[in-house]
Amino acid sequence: MIKRILFGVATLSAMVAAILAAVAAAAFALYAGLATALPPAAAAAVTALAFAILAGLVALFFEYRTGGPRRTREEPPSLIERLTGVARERPLLTAGGAIAAGLIALKNPQVVASIVSAVLAARTAEKVDRSRR
Repeated sequence: MIKRILFGVATLSAMVAAILAAVAAAAFALYAGLATALPPAAAAAVTALAFAILAGLVALFFEYRTGGPRRTREEPPSLIERLTGVARERPLLTAGGAIAAGLIALKNPQVVASIVSAVLAARTAEKVDRSRR
């Protein structure tokens, strides 16, 4: 039994290593192809964006495949759940919003810092409010 589990883990590890090597090779090939037409920094940024989009699509695929998380009792949907619902209903709008957010973050990182601090402050206020009940 233990031997079978160890062989399964070894097989899974070999598959993960092969996939990582293939992804790294694909990333380098994309970068090399883009580096002829773009400056190196821009080629690296486009390569990172392409693989970030690919990772998001793979995550969405597995989210759809599993059917999403199961809720046992009826609760109002959280912000993340509502945003995920919008992403499922309107994927092009979501992609456009993600690109716009990325461009804003690139131009002015202080905006991102203020948004993150506002979200964290709201979460802290909710936790304090819940603990008083």
